Amino acid sequence: RQTIALGAIAFATLVTPIQDLFLDGRLVSQSIYRQITHQIPSTTPKINIVQIDDASIQQGLIPEGGSINPMNRSALARIVDGIGTVSPDVLAIDYILDRGSPEDPILAKSLANAQSRDISLVLGSLQSTETLGLSPTLRTALDANSNKARNGQIDLYFGYQPVGCLSACPFGLAAADQYVKKNPDQLLGPSLDLKRDWRSFLQNLGIMAFSPITDYSIPTDRIYTTTSAMTVLGTKFSKTSQAPIFILAAGDYREAGIGGGIVAEKNNDKFPVPGAINYWRLLNRQPALSQITGAEIHAYSIHQALTRRSVIHVPDLLMVGLATIVGAGLQSRRRFHPSKQFLPWNIFLISAIYGGIGLQAFINAGVLLPWLWPSLTLWLYQLPFFDPAHPRNRLP
Repeated sequence: RQTIALGAIAFATLVTPIQDLFLDGRLVSQSIYRQITHQIPSTTPKINIVQIDDASIQQGLIPEGGSINPMNRSALARIVDGIGTVSPDVLAIDYILDRGSPEDPILAKSLANAQSRDISLVLGSLQSTETLGLSPTLRTALDANSNKARNGQIDLYFGYQPVGCLSACPFGLAAADQYVKKNPDQLLGPSLDLKRDWRSFLQNLGIMAFSPITDYSIPTDRIYTTTSAMTVLGTKFSKTSQAPIFILAAGDYREAGIGGGIVAEKNNDKFPVPGAINYWRLLNRQPALSQITGAEIHAYSIHQALTRRSVIHVPDLLMVGLATIVGAGLQSRRRFHPSKQFLPWNIFLISAIYGGIGLQAFINAGVLLPWLWPSLTLWLYQLPFFDPAHPRNRLP
């Protein structure tokens, strides 16, 4: 019975959907703990996500007959020009621009003008190369100032932060790096290290052990603000309340993404909204969401890179193994020293103390200690049903 139960727990800790489900729940708990203990960061958002949303399209952002997927380049050019008027330090464009388009010369001029305003560019790419993943016309326009433009791979592991750069940087890390180059004094903590390490190797193999997670327990209004694309083109768009980093990205229109949205929903740049984000929304009396965009996930990556915020997820299986050793030790103590019983309330107290330490360690030490599976393992050893030496379980 013990072997079967432990095997089931160990298997559950290795199944990705189960891991993601319980990680999401843990971050909700972490958000509640932050709110109760008043440990919410008081940072001012450095990121403004300019979204091409359905309302912008309905209001005529795209010229008549213009393409929505891929996004019309002249529409992108208008938004780039609008953002250029406030001269942010970095403009990160979360669109793939590697295919040629008749409107390329228009966008090329806008991107060149942005660089002339000393705006560093990060251009979304699916390629693992330092060469700008742009159409020939766009690439030519930026070659003269290539130090102010770089690729940013838009591929991401939902829920986990990218670790370092390979031949090209992840989108969020590239944007953070461009900002730090201009504002080295704004980096909170040690210098931004984008080198590849052993964790990036594990991530490439799809193994998330000891990978830093995305800390959704921090409210979105501490990370980024959002602006509709049509607002950028309006007369009220000014330098007031603008951020030094802008992300130009798809919003809620259904054709968004590399798969066209309607044809391939799995590629429509939408992800399940983390429970922690909905917790903060409900706390602020806002309606819950069902999806989050890739740009919003990138914004968390940028924030965590700039604040040097890294939360390492200790593997559940490792803590289950430690709980097994402790549980077996307590069971042996009960068996050989009947007078020194370890009562259930003691186990409850241990679980509660361990949970409290884990919640605070998440904030202070940047370590996520799994709680549920190790606690279940510890309790398993205290139940008579799973004790081989208990009189009820002895063979006749």
